[in-house]
Amino acid sequence: MKFYINRSIFIAVIFAAFSFKDVTPKQITVTCKLTECSVDSMSLFLFTGMTFKKVFVAKKEVEGKFTFKLPKTAAPKFYYLGYDENMVKPILIGSESDVLIEGSCQNIKSAAVKSNEFMQLNQVMNRVTADKNEFGGYINEMRNVYNDTSAMGGIRRKMLSLDNRRLSYLDSLKKSNPFLHKIAALNTYISYQPTNQKYADELSYFINEYIGQADFKDPIYNEIPQVFDQFSDFTQNLGGIGLPEEMQKTALDNYLSKMTEGSQCHRYALGGIVSRYISSSNATNYIYYAEKYLKLYKKDELPAMSQMLENKIKSMRGMEIGGEAPELTLNTPEGTPLSLSSYKGKIVLIDFWASWCGPCRRENPHVVELYKKYKNKGFDVLGVSLDSNKDAWVAAIEKDGLAWKHISDLGGWNSSAAKLYGVTSIPRTFLLDKEGKIIAKNLRGEQLTNKLKEILGD
Repeated sequence: MKFYINRSIFIAVIFAAFSFKDVTPKQITVTCKLTECSVDSMSLFLFTGMTFKKVFVAKKEVEGKFTFKLPKTAAPKFYYLGYDENMVKPILIGSESDVLIEGSCQNIKSAAVKSNEFMQLNQVMNRVTADKNEFGGYINEMRNVYNDTSAMGGIRRKMLSLDNRRLSYLDSLKKSNPFLHKIAALNTYISYQPTNQKYADELSYFINEYIGQADFKDPIYNEIPQVFDQFSDFTQNLGGIGLPEEMQKTALDNYLSKMTEGSQCHRYALGGIVSRYISSSNATNYIYYAEKYLKLYKKDELPAMSQMLENKIKSMRGMEIGGEAPELTLNTPEGTPLSLSSYKGKIVLIDFWASWCGPCRRENPHVVELYKKYKNKGFDVLGVSLDSNKDAWVAAIEKDGLAWKHISDLGGWNSSAAKLYGVTSIPRTFLLDKEGKIIAKNLRGEQLTNKLKEILGD
């Protein structure tokens, strides 16, 4: 079973009219005319928060034609069309009495939706995406002029202008189309301005306001699966900026507390968090949120998904502080297999890095210094490279003077070691005791210095 982690959930969807009249149809007919169809039936699924649940099935009437009769609901509702849950097209059903979908079974995601409202929704999402891209451009500009106060001020003013346009757009949507307003609000992050007195710094602002325009007490968010995507992205960003595990948890719990526990919105959000942590090295937070998800939603989840989460919890427990680091065996540059278990009896730093990783290369001189200082006191380093080019890997080892042993399968981000340890960003480190148990994770710079001093002395 695959997770639904597609950020463009609302691209190419059916959006029905959201101005409800006293007289509305009791049924909505969705007609699918699909070519290249070897299947005898098509299904409509609901996204539960981690998986897809089949709710309607339409048998083939004539070649390529399938018809669904759906009940009219009080609010718009997302469904996912496909012959199985691994290849689906999101559609949104509102108050229209008839919806037509045309395309190919072999490429269902590109099927055309005959709906006047499609253009309206697409325009909104195109506007939201354009605003996000403009905002991202300003962030990149700031990185290039960080020490130039005047230039930074100019960029801040442009960001403020963008913020005002985005807020004005949200206000207009709130009046003209409340449902679309909720979707746009979920995707709108207003920039930090130094004049904002509510927060001491930009990091505090980001943590508390990343999804600050969305009111999760509004029950309409129970009908918006993109909540999943936003919380998946937020979780990734918290890890990407290097926020400590406990601070990540505090930030996520703050948002979850704004939702009704047990609601579909809460399930979407919690599912997004779990899906992101499941592929990371953050075992502590994965276990915490996966257990929470299972406690609340296991009875409504597919058995296979529940079992997978439980199995992952068991394996992740070994990645917690105090857990035994998983065995690791890869080849050295000379082609000789080297295993982590051969380091038993030493304090060892597993260092995930790559020749193309700027932060890794900048950290290397510090690790070299510590290695020289403590190698005769039982300290060693095992370099695990996420390179895909052997020549670049070997050249970086030589240039940076990395005198310890190195291993890699030259798989890049598909490295088996990275997958085993849940490494999704580098540099990433694991410090092990003499028994091979994890003492600490992600120590760099002064933190690593202080920890080794604590263990091995001056």
